[in-house]
Amino acid sequence: KCEKKRVNKRKTKIIMGGFSNMIIYKINVIDELNKHGYTNSILRDNNFLSQATLTNLRRGGNITIATLNILCLLLDCQPGDIIEISASEEEKKKYFL
Repeated sequence: KCEKKRVNKRKTKIIMGGFSNMIIYKINVIDELNKHGYTNSILRDNNFLSQATLTNLRRGGNITIATLNILCLLLDCQPGDIIEISASEEEKKKYFL
């Protein structure tokens, strides 16, 4: 089960199976794409992003490096402008020595 928790106005944390995802979206990607003139139909018709990827972005799900690259090119930004890493206490215990 996946649920969203609003961290603040611009950040959403994804909670999956009790662990929060280390990746946090800093922006609403869909809104930013729309502001730059990329509607859902333009993104799909030009094979920039699939419908499944757009749905995944709307839900705050994980994306591939290839998708992150496409987003950076379309939005003229760097990966750090879109996402950030924020480990939960459980993840810190599990992954950091």
